[in-house]
Amino acid sequence: MLKGLVLISFIFILGCSNVEKTQKDLKEKNVLLLKGVNSYSVGEKSRALNYYNKVLELDNKNILALRESGIIYSQLNKNNEAKEKFEKVLEFDKNDELSLKYLAYLEFKNENYKKSLEYLEKVPENLLSEDDIILKGYNYYLLKNYGKSLKSYLKVDLKNILKNEKVTKSYIESLEKNYSSEIVYKKLVELGARDSFNYKSSLMIANKLIEQYKDYNEAEKILRLYLTNNSLEQNILNKLVEVYYIQGKKEEADRVLKLKAVDFE
Repeated sequence: MLKGLVLISFIFILGCSNVEKTQKDLKEKNVLLLKGVNSYSVGEKSRALNYYNKVLELDNKNILALRESGIIYSQLNKNNEAKEKFEKVLEFDKNDELSLKYLAYLEFKNENYKKSLEYLEKVPENLLSEDDIILKGYNYYLLKNYGKSLKSYLKVDLKNILKNEKVTKSYIESLEKNYSSEIVYKKLVELGARDSFNYKSSLMIANKLIEQYKDYNEAEKILRLYLTNNSLEQNILNKLVEVYYIQGKKEEADRVLKLKAVDFE
């Protein structure tokens, strides 16, 4: 009887001890996580990473610490370490949106476009940003699926396509693979009418309108629109002079040449 009471007392004490240890570990983890978040918020990424690694020493399944350390590794261009952390997150939560997106971008950097696309396709459409959708469209383009590429691009604001000349090129090619020449022309004019801050994209559209459709008026509008919204760009000015001369607008061409002479002295 006495031995039984002693055993019960020992089990009770052990149980209380485990509860106290669990509560202590939980408190320590929360403190470390908070320190990690605060360190990251003030730009101290290495210190934040150190705190998250300490959390993982206490709990190697902590999704927040795994995800946040993965984000920091990716920002430090330590892509293998980042990939390892995000893949670990997916072992515990296969639908973790941020991990899926980061893995998609990491695989894209590694030129594994099919794998990048697989990760993006696992993210619900309503959780994809416009940049995510553009990446999805560009992956489809690189895999030569021009129909799905165009379908993705048509979901975003055209100004976001214009930010990157490679994306602009892929959008135009996807248009040409799916639409008639007449519809492509209308889409090019529509694209060129959007504000662009990438002179290469504006120049590409203007050249396309000139070379394929001989439409110097629309090309002129696109070039002038770029100059209206941005600083003077020599390549745009050169093209505008060329367009004016072809149209026989010598006075306008001379004005642009004078503008060039002043700005690029």
